[in-house]
Amino acid sequence: MFDKKIKPNTPEGNKVEVARLLIQQYEDANHTIPFPDPIDAIRIKMNDAGLKNKDLVSKFGIKGYVSALLNKRKPLTLELAKLFHQELNILQKFCCLKQSTAGCLLTNNT
Repeated sequence: MFDKKIKPNTPEGNKVEVARLLIQQYEDANHTIPFPDPIDAIRIKMNDAGLKNKDLVSKFGIKGYVSALLNKRKPLTLELAKLFHQELNILQKFCCLKQSTAGCLLTNNT
């Protein structure tokens, strides 16, 4: 049924749309996908770009601070979240979630 090319706003198309909405509602209620930890998302993007901690020092501060931030010993500030968004193209909503281990003051409202 889902592999056919069914046109919207037809009886079959309406059935498919209802089925899609029911599936989406069920998945949203029972199988939510959690947001990744902001630092983990940064590390993944760094790995994808072939970057090392030392590559971030010129934009994000001294080597010790970058290391502490990426090892979750320092909080991710709003200013740093914006820089990571600009430099690594990380969605800001991932960078602006609360970090329980680092004590980040940011919320997902940002």
